Amino acid sequence: MKDILLNIRRALRLARVINFNPGLDCGPICLDIAVTSRCNHRCIFCGAHSCLKEDISAPEEMPHPMLEGLLEDCADLGVMEVVFSGDGEPLLYKGLPEIICRFSASMEIRLLSNGSTLGLMDQALFSAIGKLTISMNSIRPETHQLIHGYRGEEQFSHIKGHIERLLNLPGARRKLQINYVVCKDNLAEFPALLELARRWNVYFAIRPLACGFAALESRALGLQDLEGIRDVISRFKRQPVSTQMRATLDQAERACGISENRIRDSDILRPCYFGFYWGNVWSNGAYSQCTYCGNKTLGNLRERRFKDMWRDPGIQDRLYAAARLAETGMPVYPECKGCLGPQMQSAAFHRQFRRIPLQSWLLRHRAARYAR
Repeated sequence: MKDILLNIRRALRLARVINFNPGLDCGPICLDIAVTSRCNHRCIFCGAHSCLKEDISAPEEMPHPMLEGLLEDCADLGVMEVVFSGDGEPLLYKGLPEIICRFSASMEIRLLSNGSTLGLMDQALFSAIGKLTISMNSIRPETHQLIHGYRGEEQFSHIKGHIERLLNLPGARRKLQINYVVCKDNLAEFPALLELARRWNVYFAIRPLACGFAALESRALGLQDLEGIRDVISRFKRQPVSTQMRATLDQAERACGISENRIRDSDILRPCYFGFYWGNVWSNGAYSQCTYCGNKTLGNLRERRFKDMWRDPGIQDRLYAAARLAETGMPVYPECKGCLGPQMQSAAFHRQFRRIPLQSWLLRHRAARYAR
């Protein structure tokens, strides 16, 4: 019930940001902030650190004054949620727990971790966080090390132990989420993964690997693999399951369908509200409207405050152009064609949003205000 009410709030806020925000005093619903690009894992699918890539950039960190100014702007713009994730391991950023505890009263703060730093997650920090998401892409130690690309001893046992420790804290099963990317390397363990999800009774966000660069293509799933995953999900759905497990199975099934669409319909343009709903600020201060084209920046905190960038007519023009992709047939970025984002983050909202009376006219009217 709590999640349903939260999604209704988000949807109403998103409709207001798009349609009724003349002073641009309402910012995006959520902002994804990369406080550091340092990472102790080199996950195969990571665009910044993949062990399959040779061109790894030097690490960068956001200065404390810049981060604090950004969070103050988020509070001024009524940003509902902030996610510390991005292109590095957030808890490697010195002082982040104290910053989270200080700003958690102003907005919900979420954290995405590879699990290696969970030893820093004490009860006080866990209480201050609205959601803790752990990227755990295998449940077998050897495969976990292969996919996460780190050297030395296996870390899966350590990570699993900390997750089970956190599960004993109050409200943990509502607060914890496990992200799991399915690829050729871990496909065989999928039934065992669902058994673990059922035993832990925690929501697992499961999605097939998306090929962000050429070296990943041999590890991506084909249509036959996706059909096999659907069969396993169907078997589990015929059994009595908890609400959390039902959500896990439904999401995994939906993600398989989206991947099938990506394979079959690679050039389709879909309405994208990502820039209004989300937004990314990277460790070098760059701001982009979309996770999937993070190298296309709209500005930088080293030059302007975030709230000034958000209110820039040129940036708003980009956001409205993405919302009207299907109508205009003009991609904002080359990555817009066949992008998974609108299907994963915007599809449910779009089905209801387009039913608003005169919505197409409202969207064109708002877009015309900022058109360059």
